[in-house]
Amino acid sequence: MKKKGQAAMEFLMTYGWAILVVLIVIGALAYFGVLNPQQFLPQKCQFSTGLVCVDKQLTSDGAYKFRISNGLGNAIEITKLVVDDTQDFADCNVTLTADNVLLAGEEKNFECPAPATPLGLDPGQRIKAKMILSYTDRQTRFDHDVTGTLLIDIE
Repeated sequence: MKKKGQAAMEFLMTYGWAILVVLIVIGALAYFGVLNPQQFLPQKCQFSTGLVCVDKQLTSDGAYKFRISNGLGNAIEITKLVVDDTQDFADCNVTLTADNVLLAGEEKNFECPAPATPLGLDPGQRIKAKMILSYTDRQTRFDHDVTGTLLIDIE
């Protein structure tokens, strides 16, 4: 009777230690970012249907640059573009000039200048942000807000 109990206990202890080692290894990999799924996702800059983010850039000093295309069919006047990143690195309101009208099918660059104090961003670091673009349809004169997502590596 005692032999059966000892065999069962040895079985549980052997597999228990093996499971504990596996959990420690998985925890270490997760801690050092190896298991971070965001690093395997492609970069993206996406708005709702009709507005296309053609290109994007985030520099290490914290300046955002976008190239937006108007596929809505009507001319629009962009009134506000806000980038709100989740890590509070470089939240910004894009400074709009008098030339912020996008005709149907037209593309334009928009830029958020770097903040006055350096942010110390590391090239290759990935930033996830929410973008809010407000515009007025030039034909109907209705105001619209669209949200977008930005997943970008610092250059």
